[in-house]
Amino acid sequence: TAQTPDSVIARPMHITHIVASLEDEAAGTSYAVRRLAEAVAARPGNEVEIFSLGAPTQIVSNGVQHTLFSNNLSWAGPLARLGVSAEMNIALSKSKSDVLHTHGFWMMPTVYPANAAKASGARLIHSPHGMLGRDALRFSRRKKFIFWHLYQKQALEMVSCFRATAESEAEDIRALGLRQPIAIIPNGVDLPKLEAAETRFEDCPTASPFVLSLGRVHPKKGLDRLISAWAMVVAEFPNWKLRIVGPNEGNHA
Repeated sequence: TAQTPDSVIARPMHITHIVASLEDEAAGTSYAVRRLAEAVAARPGNEVEIFSLGAPTQIVSNGVQHTLFSNNLSWAGPLARLGVSAEMNIALSKSKSDVLHTHGFWMMPTVYPANAAKASGARLIHSPHGMLGRDALRFSRRKKFIFWHLYQKQALEMVSCFRATAESEAEDIRALGLRQPIAIIPNGVDLPKLEAAETRFEDCPTASPFVLSLGRVHPKKGLDRLISAWAMVVAEFPNWKLRIVGPNEGNHA
């Protein structure tokens, strides 16, 4: 592939990330989008902002301006999940961003940026965040089918490049018939500072080794398969524990 000149890579840009919500701190998307925006904002000259739904306000943190817009159907029960926001749509239509980066699927905040990109000529990047996996697509299949044909498919035609976190996610994108370029870029990880640790795991006589599943306790996470697999091998590792840690959704726990 052709190499991009350093002068192009270094050019400061105005980048807007669009995500349905960052309010659930236990959700991986909330963490990943916020830290990605902060990391890009740390590069000299870049102007980075986040648009999401929530109680209308503006917050500036670590060089990133975060603007929240009201959900116009917050009173409408299940329809609130569409994330309809006239204010967000208008703000995006006035955006002067070089890059619009959309996160997620199946909500109107993943559609509005396509309209804005078409009008302004901005580059549109789309990160599925695992929402195109086989297990994820099994849930609310009919609703997703309708949303796909009404809004999502047309919006994805404006995407300049998809961002996948793994080869498997790139395959999920291609399985939908999408042919735009795909950049496979895993999520960054903030390593904890361990200098202050005074004890190691091996120094704790009562501690047992364990396998940790950290994430939402939700049907699409495949925890039933994890438990079945664990039952097949647990007799060989009698001192080991399986720990499932995370928020309970839909009473799945």
